[in-house]
Amino acid sequence: LNGKNEEIFTQYAQIEAIQNKDKNNNLWYENILKIKQGDKYGIMNFEGEELTICQYDEIVALEGIQNTLKVKKDGKYGIIDIEGKEILPTQYEQITNLGKDSKEGFIIQNEAGKYGIVDYSNNQVLEAKYDGIEKTHGNNQYVVKQGEKQVLVAKDGTEILKEGYDKIAEILNLSENGIIFVKRNKYGVMKTSGEVAIEAFYDDLKEAKSGFFLCFS
Repeated sequence: LNGKNEEIFTQYAQIEAIQNKDKNNNLWYENILKIKQGDKYGIMNFEGEELTICQYDEIVALEGIQNTLKVKKDGKYGIIDIEGKEILPTQYEQITNLGKDSKEGFIIQNEAGKYGIVDYSNNQVLEAKYDGIEKTHGNNQYVVKQGEKQVLVAKDGTEILKEGYDKIAEILNLSENGIIFVKRNKYGVMKTSGEVAIEAFYDDLKEAKSGFFLCFS
């Protein structure tokens, strides 16, 4: 209904808002509407302009990422923005965000069940050959899974670190040290050479600025 209590956009089988939420479960709504004709979905703005035709089997917000929608067509996933522009074609088995916004790229899964990374223009950043990819990245380095083991790799797939820890908690961006790692539930710092810079003695550990860390025990 409009402000005059008149029915509008009556040609659609369904119209609904698209909700999203952040990591703290705070809810918001994307600034477009999802529409349905037959059994297919599209999007339109609040003036009634169709931004995509109703061609998708599913349209949902990419959780925590503004203005970015995950769409499904013929069993495959892609990404569009809220203006209807295709960002990633519908060719992937699954898609999730890598970072805090869409410009940081996307983690994708291919038909073989392997994971890789593509950027906002669908260019390959990291080859889809891994058993999983964590949302932990920085300095053109990524945390991937080979089996159940976490490995730190470069963009070209070169392995940087693969042992000496139980888990990689964070890639350090402010100093020459490589990672904050976890071993036996304690945190420490390891250089990319594998040398341990701070032994894993702490219950938590954060980088304050280059070369300085806040340690909690």
